[in-house]
Amino acid sequence: MLHATGDLSATARRLAMLLADGGHLLAVESHDEELLGPCFGLLDGYWALTDHDLRTTPLMPHTGWVPLLERCGFDGVVRTGDAVGGNAYSVLCARRDRRPTRAVPETASPAPAPGRWGVVTERPDSALGPALASLLSSSGADVDVVDVSDLSDPWQARLPLGEGRLEGVVLLLDAPAGEDTRAVTVRRAGLIRATADACGPARPDGGGSMWLVTGETGLFPEPAGAGNPADAAVWGIGRVLANERPGLSVRRLSLEHSVDPGMDARRIARELFEPTDDDEVVLTRRGRFVPRSIDSVPPRGRRTAPAALTPSGCATPGSGTGWRGRPPSRRRRAGARSWSGCGPRR
Repeated sequence: MLHATGDLSATARRLAMLLADGGHLLAVESHDEELLGPCFGLLDGYWALTDHDLRTTPLMPHTGWVPLLERCGFDGVVRTGDAVGGNAYSVLCARRDRRPTRAVPETASPAPAPGRWGVVTERPDSALGPALASLLSSSGADVDVVDVSDLSDPWQARLPLGEGRLEGVVLLLDAPAGEDTRAVTVRRAGLIRATADACGPARPDGGGSMWLVTGETGLFPEPAGAGNPADAAVWGIGRVLANERPGLSVRRLSLEHSVDPGMDARRIARELFEPTDDDEVVLTRRGRFVPRSIDSVPPRGRRTAPAALTPSGCATPGSGTGWRGRPPSRRRRAGARSWSGCGPRR
C-alpha cells in the first residue's frame, strides 16, 4: 500500500531507484474512503500526507496513479481493477524505465603513442567507426578505416591497412541482429585471423594491440544484459588468439551501445588512451566493470575433508581435517556496483 507514505512522488522515485532497469513494480491500491476510513481514520499516521497537490485524502483517486508513476521513473504502466468493485481498487503494474546514460566527460585525455591505428567496421552505415577514427586522428595518430561489410571470404582476405607497423587495430563488431549465429561466428573468426595477420609478427616491445569491440556477450550476466551468442563467441576466439599469439595484446571490450555514437566512441577511446592491465572490460550505462576472481577458504571452525581422485578421475570425498593443496576458488562480489567478481574502474 503506497498510500501509507507521506509523499507519494518521493516514494515512487525511491522504488524506481531500488529497481534495476526493466524491473517491475506490482502494487494494489484502494480508493474507497468509506471502507478504510472506519478502520484507520483515527490513526495519526493515516493523515500524515504532505503532498496536498496530489491528493486531499490519504487515498489518491485511481486516475492519478498512472501519470504519477510515469513521472517518477516508470514506463509501461498498466492499471486494472475496474471489473472488481468498480473504482474501489486498482492493481498497478509498472516497469522501471531505462536510466539515461551518463556521458563520458570530454576532458582532454592522454594521447596514445604516436603511430598508425586501424579501425575495422563490419557495417557500412555505422557511425561509430568514423567517430572513433576522428578521435584517434585528433590525438595525433594516423588512422586507416576499413569497411569489411562486403568482404566475401575473410579467411582469404588481406586487410588494406597500409604499410608499416601498426600501433593497434580496433575491430568494431556490431553487425545487425537477425543473421545466423553460426555464419556470423565463422565470418568473424576469419576477420579476426586476417586482422591478427595485419598486425604483423609479435613486436619485441609488446606494443601492438588488437581490440575486439562487441555488444553485450552474456558472459557476465550482471551488470551486463543477456547478450548475443555471436558476441560471446568472439570473446572465446579472442581468448584462444591471446594464447596462440602471446606477443600480441588481444583485448576484449563489451559495449552497451547508446543512441549517441559519439559518446560510445569516446568511451572506447578512453580505453585506448588509458590502457590498463585488464584484457576484458564491460562498459555499461552504469560504468566500467572488469572481472575479478578471488580465492575463498572454508569458513572458520568447519572441518572440510579433502577430495580424492578415483581411478576414473572423479573426485570423491575423503577423510582429513582440511584441504589438500589449494582450496577451490569461486567468484565473489568485489567493490560497489559490481557483478560477481567485477568492480568499477576507480
